[in-house]
Amino acid sequence: MYRCRFDGESAIVKLWTGDLREVAFYQDFASRLGIRTPKCFSAASEDDRAALVLEDLDRAIQGDCLERLDVAGAKTMARMLATLHATWWERPELASLPIMSKRDREWLLTRREEFLKRFADRLDATGRRLLESVEAVNARAAERLADAPQTLLHADLHLDNVLFDEGDPVLIDWARVARGPAAIDVVELIFSMAPEGEWRSTLGIYVDELRRRGVAIDDDSLHRQIGGALLRRFISATCGISRWEPDSERERQMVDTDLRRTLGGTKAWRGEEGGLFEF
Repeated sequence: MYRCRFDGESAIVKLWTGDLREVAFYQDFASRLGIRTPKCFSAASEDDRAALVLEDLDRAIQGDCLERLDVAGAKTMARMLATLHATWWERPELASLPIMSKRDREWLLTRREEFLKRFADRLDATGRRLLESVEAVNARAAERLADAPQTLLHADLHLDNVLFDEGDPVLIDWARVARGPAAIDVVELIFSMAPEGEWRSTLGIYVDELRRRGVAIDDDSLHRQIGGALLRRFISATCGISRWEPDSERERQMVDTDLRRTLGGTKAWRGEEGGLFEF
């Protein structure tokens, strides 16, 4: 990524090869998202190469995924996320987006062994038991999310991907945008971004805003989906990082912080809904 300055103006230029979904996102969705994203001046791709020219929010403050929001910030994020999800709740245009990926047995078992070789000391007793049962964890997550309504997901929601422009959140980095259950984004909001101990109130604000915008959501169904999303999140925080090579102290802290929050959220939800671990 580059910051380019010309004629007293500036813009962010992002160049890459590979997955082109962020180009499609800015071409087809960003202007009618319901929430604020950087303005896109150009989005183009050719073969497997892509380029974006985006608004430079150089006065905004970037979030930090190693920190948490304060109560006011969590409320603002909850309303923003509910606005995004409500705007795209079960809309037919979502069919053009990729669906959240599923993990097969070989991937799970191979990545589990690699994680244990590198990061086993990061797991407590609960984490070890879950990882030992990773196939059952994956199956239970899939079962709980199977019939959930679909919406547009950021799918990589953490504070590094949020800019605060005069206090208003602006979501950036839509490289993993997908369609799927709202709970995938919600677990990041309530257990990684909101202050510790404030997940219930943050979830309540999200649900209230969702209903205010016309989504008739059932509390019991949402709770089941959040449980499934947390189990899926556990797989991402363990098997999903098994081949990642942190190249800085900050990235090493990210591994520990992410796993700690995921396990904390899973345990908290087990207290909320005792059937989560019945497998």
